[in-house]
Amino acid sequence: APEAIQSAHTALTDHGLTARIVPVSYASHCPHVEPLHAELTGVTIDPHAASTAFYSSTRQQTIPGSE
Repeated sequence: APEAIQSAHTALTDHGLTARIVPVSYASHCPHVEPLHAELTGVTIDPHAASTAFYSSTRQQTIPGSE
């Protein structure tokens, strides 16, 4: 529901977290994202250490967040 998405976005940004709503009308984990592959792989990501503890449920430990 769009209201739930807006509510989550507002709650995150009100707490000083960076969040944005991606304007799509489909699930971003489906085959519809294939046409965006080139654009998305061209995005530069600058990983850095987290300012708060980041717990990895995969590794079952706290990690720096720069991976």
